[in-house]
Amino acid sequence: DVQLQEQAVKFQQSFEDRDAELNADRDAQLAALRSDLATEVDRRIQALQQSEAQEQSFRDRADSLTADKDAQLAILSAELAAEKERLLALQQGVKEKIGAWRTDNDAQLAKLSLELVAEQERLAAAQQGF
Repeated sequence: DVQLQEQAVKFQQSFEDRDAELNADRDAQLAALRSDLATEVDRRIQALQQSEAQEQSFRDRADSLTADKDAQLAILSAELAAEKERLLALQQGVKEKIGAWRTDNDAQLAKLSLELVAEQERLAAAQQGF
């Protein structure tokens, strides 16, 4: 009975250690993702500002053109639209990575919780048998 209790305490401590380790890993990963996301957002803001400055430059240049002004402006607008689409696709990719990480982390925590409950029930049944 004492040995069983010692095993139960060791298992509980092992589970708590593993849970703490997973939580620390999750927190570290989340902090890294947040940092990556903040960096990506800053980069995208800068890219968007550059794109806007480019757009203004393109428009200024287009205004100074003569007969083919409208055609060149359409080309420049298409380039800008393509750049904006590329930035939106990058943003979606970051969101999907965060979603996948959260789903995986939630599944791991649920599995560990079920294992703990099963082990606690097994230990309770073993203790009642003694």
